[in-house]
Amino acid sequence: MPKLTKLIDSLWLAAIQNFPDEIGFRLRYKYWKRRLKFLGQGVRIDCSVHLQTPSLISIDDNCWIDRGVLLLAGLDQSNRRRRWSGPVPEEGRGEIRIGRNVHIGAYSIVSGIDAGVIIGNDCTLSSHVKMFAFSHDYRFADCPDDRSCAFGSMVSLERQSLIAGQI
Repeated sequence: MPKLTKLIDSLWLAAIQNFPDEIGFRLRYKYWKRRLKFLGQGVRIDCSVHLQTPSLISIDDNCWIDRGVLLLAGLDQSNRRRRWSGPVPEEGRGEIRIGRNVHIGAYSIVSGIDAGVIIGNDCTLSSHVKMFAFSHDYRFADCPDDRSCAFGSMVSLERQSLIAGQI
């Protein structure tokens, strides 16, 4: 995407991000309809919602993504050590898939980074819920009895260990 087009797109999103009432819902729906992997009918995306890597996010019909929600999709490109909690997903890695009739409560975080998140039909997540398919682990993947790794995102990469598992 050329720089000028990207700048215009970012300015447009900033303008509609907090636009109130029904007009805001309609503007955000039209904006995200062209950018998400799938966006069903009757979806309400509230103010201050952030969608990372929208091409890996699917939202089915009649959903409400409440105010301040973060939906984080994508693949981790680092070479940090990791282990998998459960089988490595054959498809949908890094994706967020939200079923029909789902409400994600205000200020929640759903992170499908690396492993992916699938939320079935007819579900509600309360406000301030946090789901991470990928996070720091307190041990190294190649030596699970070694507790010498650092549990922090700012330490050197060779001292970090990660755990991933599809939710």
